[in-house]
Amino acid sequence: MKFLSFILAILLFCNLKAISNGNPFEPISNVQNQDLPNKVLYYPNPAKDFINIQFPEVGTYKVNIFNLVGEKVIEEFIIQNNQKKIDLSILRKGMYFISFEENGKIVTKTFSKID
Repeated sequence: MKFLSFILAILLFCNLKAISNGNPFEPISNVQNQDLPNKVLYYPNPAKDFINIQFPEVGTYKVNIFNLVGEKVIEEFIIQNNQKKIDLSILRKGMYFISFEENGKIVTKTFSKID
């Protein structure tokens, strides 16, 4: 567990937050819309069985969840809607990256999964 915490600290320290095409090492500078993180709500955090995603407008969005080694563990699409409830029951407890994509613009945040 200490090793995973160390990796997470390095990723956050280096400001390598954007995950695109399954690559957790793509820098945040590739994000085209810096306002997107402030528009997307995701809760609860920490999450237990599910996480709610809410965008400010109806549209088409993609939500990916990655583990700490960059493997995509969940992929969900939101089509002509602005919200989605994602089932997290297949995930083990720990830290995860959650990425929100809209028209090729990707923003990645973190959340914790608890038992």
